[in-house]
Amino acid sequence: MWRLMMDKKPKVVFKNVYKRYSLIKSNKLMNILSLKKNEKSFYALRDISFEVYEGETVGVIGINGSGKSTLSNLLAEVVPPSSGKIEVDGETSLIAISVGLNNNLTGLENIELKCLMHGMKKDEIKKITPCIIDFADLGDFIYQPVKNYSSGMRSRLGFAISAHTNPDVMVVDEALSVGDQTFYQKCITKMNEFKAQGKTIFFISHSAGQIRSFCDKAIWVHYGAMVDFGESEEVLEKYNQFIKWFNSLSEEEKKQYKTEKLNLQYAEEDDLSYSSKSRLSSKKKKYKLGNIRDFTLFLSLFLFSIVVLFSNNIHLVGAIKNVINKPETPAQKTINKDDNKEITSEKIDKTGFINSEVADIFVSSDLKQKVNSLDFMKEVFVEESFDNSFLISYAGLKGYVHKEDIWIPSGEPHASSIDPNYFLPAFPDSFRVAYEYYLVFVNEEKELIESKVRGKTGERTDKFNNQYISYGPTEYRINPDTQESDAILVNELALGLVNLEEILSEATHKSNNGELYFFLNDKYKMVLNINDRSLLIEPNNENGES
Repeated sequence: MWRLMMDKKPKVVFKNVYKRYSLIKSNKLMNILSLKKNEKSFYALRDISFEVYEGETVGVIGINGSGKSTLSNLLAEVVPPSSGKIEVDGETSLIAISVGLNNNLTGLENIELKCLMHGMKKDEIKKITPCIIDFADLGDFIYQPVKNYSSGMRSRLGFAISAHTNPDVMVVDEALSVGDQTFYQKCITKMNEFKAQGKTIFFISHSAGQIRSFCDKAIWVHYGAMVDFGESEEVLEKYNQFIKWFNSLSEEEKKQYKTEKLNLQYAEEDDLSYSSKSRLSSKKKKYKLGNIRDFTLFLSLFLFSIVVLFSNNIHLVGAIKNVINKPETPAQKTINKDDNKEITSEKIDKTGFINSEVADIFVSSDLKQKVNSLDFMKEVFVEESFDNSFLISYAGLKGYVHKEDIWIPSGEPHASSIDPNYFLPAFPDSFRVAYEYYLVFVNEEKELIESKVRGKTGERTDKFNNQYISYGPTEYRINPDTQESDAILVNELALGLVNLEEILSEATHKSNNGELYFFLNDKYKMVLNINDRSLLIEPNNENGES
């Protein structure tokens, strides 16, 4: 057996593969011009090496943020490695929720588009299209735009297309974590057919049980590093031992452990720990030439700026003095006419979010006369900071709020892995059995919802003037200006039926009173209200669905 394996050519080879992302907080142009390239980097994967042979089924397991999806993108050749070598013998197909689907096209149009991208001819596509439609089992939704699909419906369509394009290497990334048990079993049956045909399959999953039942081998990735690769039973045994150990830690110890591991994934740009000294030495001259080029460009721009200043009759020396004398954090001083008190303000000019369940908006910085209020995670623009308040603007209006009611992220809010499927056991029965159908009508007109969704129980308006049409514990939030639904609110959650601790640990942000949790991902923006036992689900239209 071993001799036979040695004679076979590997189907997939990873050799010392790294994937690095630059974390640039400053202006990118200034970073290019800078002589000192000391930007921070994040290593999503570090020094990954393995060989997989034809016909093998390999599971990839790890906790959230370990690098599983990055590995799947490298396997499918969606992104290139930062360094190292990847060899894939044959055609790959990545199956992940909504990957490669055009949201504005119908399901039927997406079938043709993805098949064309795989190099298939029109007559071939026409021949397999009925098989794909039958496998996806979407009914009349196959003629609807994909932007109206739930995550389960997207997964069905994506898997059905990929399974019928006859790939040599199939990469399944969490695509079977959504949808019902019957479709999951259908997918497993199809993948077993691929195994019998000698196809190579990578199965990325959180579930050790799924990997144990389906995969011959397993890869355990942990904070960007490959901890183990071998027979699935042996790898999963080690992984389960780690999970038990980690769960036995206190919350403070867990936080400390995560921080230590994440710190290992950060590095300065000049920290080339993955490169050999000889490689660094061979590139030294190139770096010097690059620095000279950057300096020349910077000097040219500087001289051009001087010419512009003189051409506009601006005194250069005065301009330089202004720059030198400019304070690092400029503050403005104004006089309060009512009590002659000097008020100091500081320019902020950053995006912020409401940090409380209800944030009152006031006329002035003394926070005495209330004029309006905003709800949790409403996005605002923070203009200035005063002693106890921020001056904000929202939808063309300005006002002052308590400082504790505003959250200003230091960077982009981090994406969460939590989506509505994590709450399935907690949903009330009336919503759970048809939740995909309910979600289809988000972003539709109120009149259409009332004509298509049966069982309406009432209407109401909340304290923020949001309108709702109710179907028992499920409510559509209606935008009063457009009369279209922009979110769905699910009440009466049985939170004791889900792993609430794990879910809350993956929140993008929580309110200042710890009762509201915000989750942001590619498809949804969600707010979980622990006190009211409700979940607001809003499509993430800002993610560029086009």
